[in-house]
Amino acid sequence: MAFAQDVRSLSRAMREMGTPFAEYSSDLLVLNSRDVVDTAVADTVRQMEKLGLKQYETYVEERHVNQTVPITDPIKQNNPNNLHLFSRPPVRQKSRKEL
Repeated sequence: MAFAQDVRSLSRAMREMGTPFAEYSSDLLVLNSRDVVDTAVADTVRQMEKLGLKQYETYVEERHVNQTVPITDPIKQNNPNNLHLFSRPPVRQKSRKEL
């Protein structure tokens, strides 16, 4: 039921705004809020596949090829401070008064 409602909401947003797949802009748009995200967030989304492939290659090399790390060792999480995400507000610079 919730999935069908989400599909209807997405369809309605696309009818009102036009299809986002036909746009030739480098901006990343949040459909439900109609906001254009910060360029840092858009760059992070564009780099996710490269980051994942690099982590996968490191995992395979360390655990299977070189066998320098036991296969039972946990995989390290990505540091969220290094990734600009949708839900995180942009980092605000301190004013001269605060410094």
